[in-house]
Amino acid sequence: MAGKVARAVAAAVGAAALLAGCTSGTPDGFTRLEQGWLAVDVPKGLVAVPEAESGAYDVVLQDAAEDPQLQLAAATEYGTNPARGTLSVVRAEQPFGPVDDGDKFSEVEGRDGQELWRWDFTYDDGGYHGVTWVAHDPDAARTVVVALSAVELDDATVQAVEDSIEVRPADA
Repeated sequence: MAGKVARAVAAAVGAAALLAGCTSGTPDGFTRLEQGWLAVDVPKGLVAVPEAESGAYDVVLQDAAEDPQLQLAAATEYGTNPARGTLSVVRAEQPFGPVDDGDKFSEVEGRDGQELWRWDFTYDDGGYHGVTWVAHDPDAARTVVVALSAVELDDATVQAVEDSIEVRPADA
């Protein structure tokens, strides 16, 4: 009997270790969105909303349909141009409204050699703050855009989204 229990415990421990090795790495409170060329972790609880004035964004998620406090929008197959130039185009489009003059661009480390540029801004009315990222995979010639805006942007949420942005490979 003791041998059966020991084998059962060993099997359970082995199965738990195997499952732990298969976790996606998505942080608690987030879920993985994989659509088109884009993979990104998004805060749980966001719901898809129709967005008539969203420009190139084909995914718009908010914490509420009316008067949202947090919104994540994504262009899951934006084009093929490099990240820096694409970010300039996105800034010029301003699909969700004008921004103030205190915005800034910065290059951040992308995944697996992918280009990743970040744009921090505040909407002209001062009510919402935002971060937009453009990721480009030069090998696959694919570019995606992710925009996160909120009344108050939490640094941990911004970092979790940024760390997870990935241009999916051509065979995905």
